[in-house]
Amino acid sequence: MRRSNFSCGNTELDRWLRTHASQAERDHTARTFLAVDEDELLVGYYSLTTYRLALPAVMDALGHEEVRYPKSALLLARLAIDRLYQRQGIGSEILVDAFIRACLVSNDVAFEWVIVEAIDSEAANFYRRNGFTPFNETPLRLFIKTKDIQRHVRTRN
Repeated sequence: MRRSNFSCGNTELDRWLRTHASQAERDHTARTFLAVDEDELLVGYYSLTTYRLALPAVMDALGHEEVRYPKSALLLARLAIDRLYQRQGIGSEILVDAFIRACLVSNDVAFEWVIVEAIDSEAANFYRRNGFTPFNETPLRLFIKTKDIQRHVRTRN
């Protein structure tokens, strides 16, 4: 499959797929999952990695609630859809795949949240529409609780 033809409209996301995804896979720093169409053309991708959210960031997410510990999390490090397939609901489908994978992982590795760092406000709006909550002081950083993902996946089945 040729990654060189992939273009989502964001050079950083395109370049990461072409030049860093394979290295991240070999180094065990991120896992990247590809979505392909019936002709084996690359439609989109997402990457996951582990993440630990420091106490100040947890306080930013939860406001003034009493927080004593950092949060373990899964980071949705990248999610991108090729321009030819954008605005067709494929991003939401790929996100559901990431949710299902997160649920499977959560059976063996505990984490409380899935975090995403949206690339821009349009991406942040996409994540909000799909159940994520923005951090108070950092609106492009969003989270969803693992138990909410599990509930979401159960209701789809």
